[in-house]
Amino acid sequence: SLDTAVEMLCTLRALLANLAPGKALLFPHLLLAAVALLHSSVVRVGELAMHILLQVLSQLDLTDPTVQQTLLALLPADEDDPGGDENAPTHNTTGPTSPSSDQGSAGSLGSGGSVRSAGAGALAAKLWPLGQGLFSGVRDVSEDLGPWMALPQLAVKALFRPETELLAVEVLASLARQVAQAPSAKQCRAAASGFPDGLLFSSLTLADSLLGEGATAGVSGLGSVLGDVEAGVAVTLGAVLPWLWVHLADEATADTAAALLEALSGACGAAGWGQLAAVVAALAGMAGLDAEPAALLAPLCEAVTAALFPTYARLVLGRLLEVVQRGSEQWQAAAVAVLQIIFEVPGLELGEASWLSRDARFISVLSSRVDSPLGPRVLELFQAMMRWQGATETDSSLEQQRSPRESLEWGQCMDDLGESNKLCIEGLSRVLEACPDTGRQLGLGLAGAPSSGNLLPFLQQ
Repeated sequence: SLDTAVEMLCTLRALLANLAPGKALLFPHLLLAAVALLHSSVVRVGELAMHILLQVLSQLDLTDPTVQQTLLALLPADEDDPGGDENAPTHNTTGPTSPSSDQGSAGSLGSGGSVRSAGAGALAAKLWPLGQGLFSGVRDVSEDLGPWMALPQLAVKALFRPETELLAVEVLASLARQVAQAPSAKQCRAAASGFPDGLLFSSLTLADSLLGEGATAGVSGLGSVLGDVEAGVAVTLGAVLPWLWVHLADEATADTAAALLEALSGACGAAGWGQLAAVVAALAGMAGLDAEPAALLAPLCEAVTAALFPTYARLVLGRLLEVVQRGSEQWQAAAVAVLQIIFEVPGLELGEASWLSRDARFISVLSSRVDSPLGPRVLELFQAMMRWQGATETDSSLEQQRSPRESLEWGQCMDDLGESNKLCIEGLSRVLEACPDTGRQLGLGLAGAPSSGNLLPFLQQ
């Protein structure tokens, strides 16, 4: 059955390669199916899903509200959402909300884990309506795998495997390019102002229900499909910093690194981080340059902390920590070096200063590397962390006056128990529910809930 699934996905890739430009909008379920398949624990299935996602993204402009509405229309309504939270916001009417505009929605944060509160589902619905529609209400799944805030989260785990590493970078770059081309609210208003009142009913007006106060029209509407734009960029930057450390100066990967950085520069600009966008753009021009990684990435790390911290500090640091825990020796060394640079940034803010000392997982993962070849670098990192902690405690008066925005946290991208397969099966089942003729042809009996056990039998749950 796995061979059959792989053959079907390969055939689909070939069909998409010959699809006429502009026709991809007629098959919106392909993008949703690719998103669902990214959760698969089977490397080959995830690899093909990323290829399909890249092909669809190359033909669809996700900043177009018509495309956004077409994709959201395929999601189950709340009353039909199997296992979903009946109190969660409706997918098709609630746009993404930045954590800075809705403090307290994240609930309490556990050490080294995800959001641990009854409001986690509501938070995910606000940040990523499409993800909520595909994956909400799946039972017996560790909360450390979520909350799902943005689509880039699903591509991060592919960075840990050599066979999918470059493909994951391409996917993250493609998603960043979609963010980069999002129109501003001013552009949308200018387009609408050329029509008399009452005569305009275009793709621009379809996004009205997705726009939040103070948010740009393009970025807000795009967030309904890709998830929280800022969180997605933060996850991407945290995940690729070790990769850039290893590959930025390598001529073999210089073009890939430059393309990724150019896309991220545009995404940072769309998110409103102008200084960070300028630093990333400058770094793109240095790809392939024979220089020490520390010299190349130190300005980037400083710009990242200035723009993203403290709100997204735990997202960035969590990705680096997971590389230390699960990456190859080369990647572990890169992650430790990047962490040291971050903790040496003058005036570094992590929000509540004491959370780091209470995070047992953060300290234990680093401590476990003291007896390894990384030991000297880890000890240097601990010294940098202690200097930062001491400087923060010395300036305790300012810390008490500061009111940081609610920070977001994501436990892990790697799934040791295969629980992500449940998300893969449930998400793909919901896509098939939106295409009942396909479901009947596959014999899945979609009159009620699909028989997901027959859908992907090669996945261990």
